[in-house]
Amino acid sequence: MPKVAGGGATGVRIGKTVASVFRSKGLRVIGDRDLRDSGRSSPRAGGSWRLDAARAVGADFLVIIKNSGRLGRYRAEGRVVRVEDGRVIKRASQSFSRKGAVRAARALARSLVDRMRSAQRADVPASSSSSRNAEEDPSAWMMRPAEGTPPSGAQTGESSTTPGTPDGPGAGASSRKDLDPVSERDPGETRSRRSSESGRRILSLYLGAGARALNRYALVAQGASTGHDYAVAPLLLGLVEADVRIPGTGAELRLQLSTASVQYEIEVDPPITPTDPKGRFLDGVLGARYLFGLATIGREGVLELGPAAVVNRNSVSVDRQDRDIVTGYGAWSIGAGGAIVLEGSRAWRLEAEATMSFVTQFVESPVTSGTNGRGLRFDTELKGSFWFNDNVGIFSSAQYGFQQIGFTGSGTRGEGLLRVNEEAPPVKDATLLTSDLKICLGIVAGF
Repeated sequence: MPKVAGGGATGVRIGKTVASVFRSKGLRVIGDRDLRDSGRSSPRAGGSWRLDAARAVGADFLVIIKNSGRLGRYRAEGRVVRVEDGRVIKRASQSFSRKGAVRAARALARSLVDRMRSAQRADVPASSSSSRNAEEDPSAWMMRPAEGTPPSGAQTGESSTTPGTPDGPGAGASSRKDLDPVSERDPGETRSRRSSESGRRILSLYLGAGARALNRYALVAQGASTGHDYAVAPLLLGLVEADVRIPGTGAELRLQLSTASVQYEIEVDPPITPTDPKGRFLDGVLGARYLFGLATIGREGVLELGPAAVVNRNSVSVDRQDRDIVTGYGAWSIGAGGAIVLEGSRAWRLEAEATMSFVTQFVESPVTSGTNGRGLRFDTELKGSFWFNDNVGIFSSAQYGFQQIGFTGSGTRGEGLLRVNEEAPPVKDATLLTSDLKICLGIVAGF
């Protein structure tokens, strides 16, 4: 098994991982250095020296691994050459980012092992040497050292610019389809052909519907309710979201919009007009996160954790009333927090995020509860998705938000009949508390 061509430190990781998988399957590996030390052939012989040396030591197969890429996006390509006739019997590849090198190498190695085992079963006895060696050690298929030559670990971990073919550039492989009896679309390879990093989608689009299950609004002053409090029954919710991964990095961006229509039923004495004003909640989130891999789970699962940043826009619009008991508002907030993601086998994904934001602007209309509205907002979200195939899946999510806004002064809400009842304290230096819970179910498309 020659050393990995190209990739620097990434090539080193790929080579070591491939060799480790081969050994875990009970296979014997020998690299360029051992081929040279065997004395059967050397680079000075030119052209096909690796293939000649592999034949000389009684190997069944020669594995070529080549790594290429730039700007954090890489592609590892592997070929299996049958030593007996020099034919390429398997080609496989994996695309990945820098931090996905180990996972991609494992998937690539498993694909190559499966093909070589099937070829060994089909071809034995392919030649006198391969038949003899199979009887001695059925699992030793790769470039076995000749008698008296001690086995050694593969030198696959070294980075090199040596051509990744057994016979120099372009040699040792053929473009003729009849040289590869196995379809290029074997299941292991097909699962890996997605956007990047062994199949991770670059763009995910969400479309969902659900309920704005909790809607609370409370305005307090001097430690008591001002009477401007309400809770709205669950509302029908619509949600759209776009998530974008930056290839070759752990960065993710998302844009989410949700909306729900509401009709209030206001009962005060004396009555207001209208008693059932209509309104609309409209929320937007622009978020970014950077995830770092913590652990590999199973064969293809991964656990990631990282910081998150958000910009929130939350607003309510309400029809005018003659005394404006319920008023609309719009708020901007910016904050930071953290996210954790658990993803398994490219078929499912669980993610949780929590952020704390500073409300930089809070504007009420048509009446106000005070001036200089500022405060804090807390948001958390739990989302899970399940993919039926590479491009289509379903998702569900739950989001909770809470904000506390402080005002100074009286504002226009504290004048005369704008107070709901005479027992309530005047709206002065008030504090506004709002909370909401959104539950959603829908479809997701990935690209």
